[in-house]
Amino acid sequence: MTEQPSGENTRAIHLPPTPVPRQEPLGTPVWRSATYAFPTSQEYADVLGERMPGYTYSRIDNPTSDGFAAAVAALEGARLGGVTGEAFASGMAAITGVLLAYTHAGAHVVAPAAAYGGTYGLMSQLLSRFGVLTDFVDVTDPAQVRAAIRPETRLIWAETLANPTMAVADLPALAEAAHEAGALLVVDSTFATPVVCRPLEHGADLVVHSATKYIGGHSDATGGVVVGRPGVVAPVREVRLHTGGALAPDEAFLLRRGLETLPLRVRRQCDTAALLAA
Repeated sequence: MTEQPSGENTRAIHLPPTPVPRQEPLGTPVWRSATYAFPTSQEYADVLGERMPGYTYSRIDNPTSDGFAAAVAALEGARLGGVTGEAFASGMAAITGVLLAYTHAGAHVVAPAAAYGGTYGLMSQLLSRFGVLTDFVDVTDPAQVRAAIRPETRLIWAETLANPTMAVADLPALAEAAHEAGALLVVDSTFATPVVCRPLEHGADLVVHSATKYIGGHSDATGGVVVGRPGVVAPVREVRLHTGGALAPDEAFLLRRGLETLPLRVRRQCDTAALLAA
């Protein structure tokens, strides 16, 4: 019997696969696929169970988004090594991921009185509904930070350069205060970028960026990223997986592109600021 050809609808669904080049592309590929094929169900189970590397579903991991997170981690941890990153759909998604990972009912946070508005709202209006307590103090004064610390303090939050007041945090002093209290120092370094300051080198445990700003640099993509040692980032990753705040591959491509020109752009901005100040 002659096999009947598939109808046009079936053929349209099962188009020939796009070739995967043997040669590694120099440009960052954009992997838009939400799902991935596997030769066996066992391999799918092993990747899903993290017994072998791979990709199953882009809410969990995506190659383009992972490439962006790894690039930021490389810049932030250039002198440290062993730094990893998790990419989020926005800076606020990244901030939320950290706070949900490291707080619970009854936990306490010390945060800047001049905190970014979104961060302030999250802490004061949303997390407070679930029993997370926050004291907002002048984090440029380590004495005020130490006075606000309680036995329940889990995080000290800081911004390298505050948004929008540009107040400068004393990161080594804050790290010392946090670690003496058994807490973590989390630094939002959006305004500084890794070009101006790398908070991990000054004792911070986690660094957060709204990549929408200077990292992206073109006002055409929204994203966030959290970087730190793998063991400290792991709980943040769990929150991302459970809450779904994953960075889309198209945005990841644009934000990684922004990293390529970040040093030049930030140095030019700093030169301009110095001229204006003079």
